[in-house]
Amino acid sequence: MTQLCLLTLSLFICRQDLALAQQAVPKTAAEGRTPIIRIYYLPPDSYFHAPIILESSEQEKKSYEVAPRTPEGRKLFLTPSEMQGFVSKLRALNLQWAEPVPSGPLGPVTSRDADGTVNFSWFEEGRVRVAHLKPESLCRTLARLDGAFTQKRTLWEFQLFRSGFGCRVLGFNRSEFPDHDSAH
Repeated sequence: MTQLCLLTLSLFICRQDLALAQQAVPKTAAEGRTPIIRIYYLPPDSYFHAPIILESSEQEKKSYEVAPRTPEGRKLFLTPSEMQGFVSKLRALNLQWAEPVPSGPLGPVTSRDADGTVNFSWFEEGRVRVAHLKPESLCRTLARLDGAFTQKRTLWEFQLFRSGFGCRVLGFNRSEFPDHDSAH
């Protein structure tokens, strides 16, 4: 009888923990919200790597062919369907998202913000959730997100971001978009 009670109690606790973990996962764009996602990592003893910012845009096609560098990071404009695909793939990574906290507008990142992990920030409706990834998982994990991109420039910029950390990216041609370094 005692074992049955302990088993029942254990199952109840595990179920509660699972429910709490699922609540911490941000909602998707398909549920009517469109987040802005920022990915940032500064390896120890390395130069500053600009974060990438993924933002949904319904602007004309030309906006998808540029990736301006802003004080906040390199902006990649995704079609709404790309953003939904990206969010879906991001959720499938099963990252542990912190509870949302109030946030001001997306601001610049500095080397002081580096904490030794790959940071994912999910900005939505004046709040931000953050998830962290161990650096040794960076290449393998970010490669799983490639399939979300249908725009050639967006995929290239995302792969360039990964290659900057020593990730091997099959078929990547660094010179494909020579305007990258001058994109403002």
